[in-house]
Amino acid sequence: PLGVLDTDQVTKGEEILARAHELVKSGRASREELRQVSSEFYTNIPHKSGRVAPPLLDNLSILKSKSDLLELMKDMVGVAARSADDEEGNVLHSNDVDAQYRALGCKVEVVSPASPEYRDMLAEIKASQLGSHGREVCKVENIYRVEREEERKRYRGKHVGGERVLYHGSRIANWVGLLSRGILLPKIVVSQGVKRTDPGWLGNGIYFGNADTAAGYAGAGRKGTAFMLVNTVALGKSKDYSKITYGIEKAPKGFDSCRGVPGTQFYDEELVIYDSAQFYTSYLVEFKRGF
Repeated sequence: PLGVLDTDQVTKGEEILARAHELVKSGRASREELRQVSSEFYTNIPHKSGRVAPPLLDNLSILKSKSDLLELMKDMVGVAARSADDEEGNVLHSNDVDAQYRALGCKVEVVSPASPEYRDMLAEIKASQLGSHGREVCKVENIYRVEREEERKRYRGKHVGGERVLYHGSRIANWVGLLSRGILLPKIVVSQGVKRTDPGWLGNGIYFGNADTAAGYAGAGRKGTAFMLVNTVALGKSKDYSKITYGIEKAPKGFDSCRGVPGTQFYDEELVIYDSAQFYTSYLVEFKRGF
């Protein structure tokens, strides 16, 4: 997109995309209707396309692409708003990479590949994959140390117990939000104006899994690399489920988390918590799929 947009423009863009989605889904939209809604979208969200007209919003693939773009833009606008009152000013107008990282409100540091810490994390990622389906699917490119101070402060894992190192993967469009806000419970995400993309097989919690499971949820970017977070998660006592059960809002009475049992309706082990005080993030892993 051209220029720096504001929240109202992004919201309006989402509304236009929703109308375009209904037109495409109906299968009865005329070419003229699609041209009109596309023109309205690109007028509200200007794109740099040179002399070539931007693509018509006439299929679900292009609509998904534009939806991901707006989600990323909404997160960037939020980060910019938080930085606007700082001495450095709005980071979207700055080429200072360090200032942009600081605006995320999340400490991110490269872990040296020559360090014991890096080797330990490689061993942990490998063990997580082999313990899941017996094979490695992730080729680690970089490891970053991540710290969100508020997560460490609210963590009550020592009280809950059942701590495990678990992973969380996501699409490229989500990473500005994940680093600036952390992994949020769905009800908090929705309250901040972000649309949910799936209902959650074990309800409205925060989902974790082994490294290969998380890799399956992680979309690759232009460099061909994807990302996942490494987290310490206090599972406490888990309630096992062999069937997909939508709509769970909190762990059942007497339990602290829910677990989708692999080999049932769940291909992978799915581990879900419903209280954000039960985890904190320690690392960000950049990887490619396959060896």
